[in-house]
Amino acid sequence: MVGPQSTPIKARSPLLKWFHQLRFWLSVPKVQFPGVADLISRYKVRAAAEGVDPLGYYKLLGGYAQLQVLQQALEESRR
Repeated sequence: MVGPQSTPIKARSPLLKWFHQLRFWLSVPKVQFPGVADLISRYKVRAAAEGVDPLGYYKLLGGYAQLQVLQQALEESRR
């Protein structure tokens, strides 16, 4: 559960207080890996035009990383 939509749900039950389904990426120097800044800058332009997730921190980088893993798996399977 993420974002503003999860707050009312989590407030109803003390059991959900510490439940986290997704983690967020933060723009801090330790995680500024090659290509991240470029990906986010390109994404922000498109997201603004579409009216969605203007920061790009929700699912963009996790999805990108998953596709990188898939790409590596496919490349290795061709050898």
